[in-house]
Amino acid sequence: MEKMKELKQALNLFFANFTQGNERDLSTVALSKFLFGSNREIEQKTALISVKSRRTLPFFTKSLSLGIIVLLPGVLASCGKMQGAQQEVGLRYVKAEKATTQSPVKDFHFSGKVKENREVNLSFRVGGPLAQLKVKEGDYVNKGQVIAEIDSRDYEIKLQAAEAQFKQTKGEYERHKELFNRKKLPANTFDRIEAGYLMAQSNLKATRNALNDTKLAAPFSGYVHKKMVENFETVAPGRPIVSLIDMGKLEVTVSIPESQLNLVNQVSKASCDVKTANNLDIPLELSSIGEKSNKDNLFEVRFLFDPQNAPDVRPGMNAEVTLGVNNEDGNKVFVPVESVFYKKNSPAVWVYQPSTSSVSLKNVKVGQITEGGKMSITSGIKDGDWVVTAGVHSLVSNQKVNLLKKHSKTNIGGEL
Repeated sequence: MEKMKELKQALNLFFANFTQGNERDLSTVALSKFLFGSNREIEQKTALISVKSRRTLPFFTKSLSLGIIVLLPGVLASCGKMQGAQQEVGLRYVKAEKATTQSPVKDFHFSGKVKENREVNLSFRVGGPLAQLKVKEGDYVNKGQVIAEIDSRDYEIKLQAAEAQFKQTKGEYERHKELFNRKKLPANTFDRIEAGYLMAQSNLKATRNALNDTKLAAPFSGYVHKKMVENFETVAPGRPIVSLIDMGKLEVTVSIPESQLNLVNQVSKASCDVKTANNLDIPLELSSIGEKSNKDNLFEVRFLFDPQNAPDVRPGMNAEVTLGVNNEDGNKVFVPVESVFYKKNSPAVWVYQPSTSSVSLKNVKVGQITEGGKMSITSGIKDGDWVVTAGVHSLVSNQKVNLLKKHSKTNIGGEL
């Protein structure tokens, strides 16, 4: 624009020096029209150019031509830029989002609690003074390892008496049996002797078992959780001595509402995260489903996992359980609801082509509307296509558009 003003001022200056004649230079008029269109002021001034002086006019024409040659490229370049800017400003701006697909597995999350597989209170079958308590809380014991012992003195004496009685009755039984076989002993007498023999035999087994029961052994491998007695206390049969927890398998329990209970039988993958122990994605296997709801109308579901896969996890820790269920919508494409419109009674979307900055019409088949304002598309577009989400009713096929870029989260108001 500045160059145009300079050229116009230069022409006005030349026109002021040539206002004496009636003739005009036609090339000057044509050039003025080319530069300024139908500017009547310029045309009138060029009409006043005099051709009386043959010396002056050639000088004017040459000077004017030289000035035009110098200024014309800049003027034309400026005009080209203005025209390009007008075309750029004229392009419609559109919003677009990428079509996406869902994971073939849909995850459901529940809060759970890590528990031991089982906790058992161990006790003696017989009573007496506690001679040895060989463990303390937190100790790991193997299956069959002796945990505590009762003073076995009295039980050893009882065993000796039982053995002596059994030996006597056994001898009597064998002698009378021989007589009975010879038909020299009444049957009722032999029956009484045989019964005494069997009783002595049973008493011997019982006293042997009682002596063996003075030693308390671990029924399974695990950790001593609690210790209920101390050494030299007299304990009665059945009194808890220690609490032993089974760590062969750990259990995670979750409470699930009845509306989602059917998901448990559809689980394709189950895992849990125990963040406090920094153990993530621990594989789980279903153990049991509660047959009855608790007071909160929730059903307790138990899962097991191998503690070797999570060495730092302990019973009592909180866990986040993830249940992966096969997703029926896993093969569908999802787009914003506002991107779908109807053209000739058929659903369609505008697909933005980044390579050409244009849009093309795609007919689609639609499914259900899901959470989050998304609509499933069963055919017509593919994952990753850019679909126009705003201004869909004012576009035509192959129209050039400008993609409105999303503002950064830190660029509030889009001023940057």
